[in-house]
Amino acid sequence: MKKTLAMAATIVMMLTATAGAQTTNNGSLALTGQVDGSIVLSFHQNTSGGFTLSSGDGTAAAGASLSTVSMYGTGEGPVAGSNFVKSNQSDGFTLSGPMDVQVDKANITSSGYTLTAQLASSDSSEWTLGGASLNSTNPVMVVSNGTYATRTPLSLSVKFPSSMNSGSVSNTINFVATAQ
Repeated sequence: MKKTLAMAATIVMMLTATAGAQTTNNGSLALTGQVDGSIVLSFHQNTSGGFTLSSGDGTAAAGASLSTVSMYGTGEGPVAGSNFVKSNQSDGFTLSGPMDVQVDKANITSSGYTLTAQLASSDSSEWTLGGASLNSTNPVMVVSNGTYATRTPLSLSVKFPSSMNSGSVSNTINFVATAQ
């Protein structure tokens, strides 16, 4: 019996020790890293009309269609379906219209940006953006001291010489915005 009581007392002491076990703890997690500054470029339909962005309005990858035009078969003025404005010259015709670009920034102290543009490939058309002649060889400055978070209108003009063969026209203007 003494053994049974001693055994019972040992079990009660063990249960008491378990009941008083630690039920909370603490620790810590250290985080390290780096926040990088960034800028983003987006294209927008011009607020006063401009040519129609057929895709990507508000993104960095927009598209527009010149529609189907001809020097003599398409009247001067806005071209249906594109909102480009057509004007004839003695040696060809030009399609032109504005679009807006916007550059936003985060986590940088830059006070402005520059924007360059370059054609992806050469063709027999004459491309002008914001008054600067574009080419496929060198980027051309189209905005020298841009203001962040503000839409900047840029007028695009493409002249098609009358000596150019008929057929489809396709080209891309590549832009690079750089924080100053």
